[in-house]
Amino acid sequence: MNAKMNPKSLKKALLDRRLRAELDCLLRVRPFMNEGKRDEGWMCREHSLIVACIAALKGFVPHICWGKMFVTGADYETGELKHLRVDTHSWNAIDDFGFLDLSISLKNGEHSGWRNWKANCMLQNKLYPQDNADFFYFVSHDRARFEHAATLSIQTKKPTIAYLGEEIAILASDYLRGSTKYVNSPLTDELKSLPKFDETIYLKAAWHVWLVLNRKTKPLQGVSRLEAWSHISENYEGADARLLSLTGKLPAS
Repeated sequence: MNAKMNPKSLKKALLDRRLRAELDCLLRVRPFMNEGKRDEGWMCREHSLIVACIAALKGFVPHICWGKMFVTGADYETGELKHLRVDTHSWNAIDDFGFLDLSISLKNGEHSGWRNWKANCMLQNKLYPQDNADFFYFVSHDRARFEHAATLSIQTKKPTIAYLGEEIAILASDYLRGSTKYVNSPLTDELKSLPKFDETIYLKAAWHVWLVLNRKTKPLQGVSRLEAWSHISENYEGADARLLSLTGKLPAS
């Protein structure tokens, strides 16, 4: 284990209110219609990229995961059972730490559409904070078990969250250099309207969040999301070089 690697320190960082609030400020949006389908506004690819960068800066070996997930729980308005399927989802795996997903937003309220959830993320292979719900993590050859868990959650009306990991890749320089193409989200399209937009904007954001976490710059909460991104786009020159230097020290995938 790298001398810098401390799982307790990484957990503390990932749960830090400054980090979580800054990620919410930059990435959290209300659900919206995307190509005719409801998008939960979780911005999972952006979250997984920035979280991977934070883990690398903490001395860990981060990976990005892709696959499917579902959430079964009570609808905010009616209290009746709701089953959400996300067929293209992204989260993280970190060596010597576990799986995690900071993107999910289940906070009680009309904007999230959920009620009665305590959990606000998946951390070290379980829901956090601990929730009275079933949680499952399946790998690609367990697809049938994943589907069975989905069916059972509906039949039993048991609050459940489950993941199906289909692909995993170590954080690599190619991902960083092509991060806007990799993310390729409605947020990316929005950011392209900024005068100072360039292909390093997500890496600048990761560096900004790192500095906020370490109290070396002020958070951008309190301004609009686009104003926050405008500030990021105009600052943090060299962030890409700093982060690319880390990927050169990671093991080959």
